[in-house]
Amino acid sequence: MKIQLRKRILAAGLTVMMSGSVIAMDAMPVFAEEQTNAVLAEEANLDGVIEQSAVSEERANPSEEIPQILNGWVKKEEGWYYYKNGVMLTGWQVVNGTWYYMEENGLMASDTWIGDYYVDASGAWITHYRPAQWINTGGRWWYRNVDGSYPVRTWKLIEEKWYYFDAAGYMVTGWQNIGGAWYYLDGSGAMATGWQVIGGAWYYLTESGAMATGWQNIDGAWYYLNGSGAMVTGWMKDGAAWYYLEPNGMMVTGKKTIGGQIYSFKDNGMMVAGWAEEEDGWHYYDTSGAMKKGWIQVGSVKYYCDPETGRMYESQWIEDKYYVRADGAMQVGWFIAGEHWYYSDSKGVKQTSKWIGEYYVQADGTMAVNKWIGGHYVGSDGKWVPLSGNEKVYEVELVNGKKATVVGYFDTQMADDIFKQLNEYRVQKGLEVLQPANFALQAAVDTRGYEIAYNFEHTRPNGTDCLSVYDRAVAENIAAGSSYMTAKDFMAGWKASVGHNLNMLSPNANSVGISVFKLKVGNTYQTYCVQLFAL
Repeated sequence: MKIQLRKRILAAGLTVMMSGSVIAMDAMPVFAEEQTNAVLAEEANLDGVIEQSAVSEERANPSEEIPQILNGWVKKEEGWYYYKNGVMLTGWQVVNGTWYYMEENGLMASDTWIGDYYVDASGAWITHYRPAQWINTGGRWWYRNVDGSYPVRTWKLIEEKWYYFDAAGYMVTGWQNIGGAWYYLDGSGAMATGWQVIGGAWYYLTESGAMATGWQNIDGAWYYLNGSGAMVTGWMKDGAAWYYLEPNGMMVTGKKTIGGQIYSFKDNGMMVAGWAEEEDGWHYYDTSGAMKKGWIQVGSVKYYCDPETGRMYESQWIEDKYYVRADGAMQVGWFIAGEHWYYSDSKGVKQTSKWIGEYYVQADGTMAVNKWIGGHYVGSDGKWVPLSGNEKVYEVELVNGKKATVVGYFDTQMADDIFKQLNEYRVQKGLEVLQPANFALQAAVDTRGYEIAYNFEHTRPNGTDCLSVYDRAVAENIAAGSSYMTAKDFMAGWKASVGHNLNMLSPNANSVGISVFKLKVGNTYQTYCVQLFAL
């Protein structure tokens, strides 16, 4: 009968025969072969199912419920529990020869350590598992895993630090080449990362521990680590370019004073050599990278750089003796500065108070124009004007008070011929002859003679009307032609022009001034004629 069996189970109590000794069920397991009371194991039916209490077939009241008495494993929402005769067990318990640990609340422990003992995911104690630990053998360290194995030729993360173990399973230290990369493991065997001082040199080890080489951007700054991984400082040549690295290894950019010399480095760290445009202007750095000051020569051209800042001078005088152009080059020969011409010799020195070929430079160095230098005259272009025969230099007034010059002479004979032919023409037309010019009218028409030689227009070079030259003038005829043209040629031209012809036959004028100016053009002349009619 099951009722009799249950009584026997209860009589057995909570004891287990362990190799001839009695151990309480909540005691720690021992490393001995377990022997469970055969009757208890058989009659308790500990096979992971709940056994219901037997119910007698001769019950007096079939409707009366008999309370359940839990036995064996019970699955609840939070996990497994173990009951015996309705009592929830705690502590170490052996079930079917396997040890389990039940927490104080009865919940079965799983996948965890109970002191130095490990229970797996099913809750069973794994007898050969021991806590992982470091072991020193003959002065060398190795690591015993929980299952008794040990790492060989591999990395292992232990307490958030990486270690490497050699072929014999021993922990290594110092520099190690692993998988083609270099790593550094400190005296404790832990893999180093970040900046490290090793043997007096700085090294950078990446997050993976691998030693970095070459250019590296670390926290926004550039560093260079040579082939051995050591951080470089000072001057360094990489390819054809030079770089400078601070004592802390950071790559320099911009300007930097090194050994008393100023150097400039691009944004990529490359040292500048040659011309460089900076915020304050152009600067020159020689092949060594040092910024130059004062006079420098680049190729065959000289430049001047500020003795303090090194900035190249542009379009300005230096010591009122040398002149540099807009591109900074020292000027030699003829050049314009402002509104004047100057001349500097082959050394760049401004010349003064002397003839330079057919030109003259004055005491301040400016080229003379439109003036007499001793017995020589220089024209508006500054060139000496050689005179011959009746040739003279005549000044032409321009706007804004400026002046120009023309060279030539007055052909009075042709002027007289024109005057004669004009009056003969008037008589033919039944008009009175015109009176010859008085002194003032002749002076005025002569002025118009060289004025139209400069600018062949009725408007004068100074911007006023042609009749302003004489207060009683009423009309003007002008003509220009080659040196071979005669008075008759010019008269024929005027007669053929309606306007000019009306001026010659005007009844309003009673006198006329006539001027014929021969303008010198190279080795020949150009003829200019003027008729100025007056009251």
